[in-house]
Amino acid sequence: MHTGAVKAGSVPPMAAYLTLAAFGNPADHDSNFDFAVHGMNMDTIFEVVKRMWRAAESPALRHRP
Repeated sequence: MHTGAVKAGSVPPMAAYLTLAAFGNPADHDSNFDFAVHGMNMDTIFEVVKRMWRAAESPALRHRP
């Protein structure tokens, strides 16, 4: 019986959190871009030939929408 109230009460905090996260990504572009470049370069995984072909090291790929 209380599950409906709990679900309805959890929607506003979740919406506020997602709004802040959506605002934070473009507002702090430089740190997010550095994190994305780090992930796209795949420079923290072991040097396994089977997976390194997926690394996107080209600057043109980093700025592609």
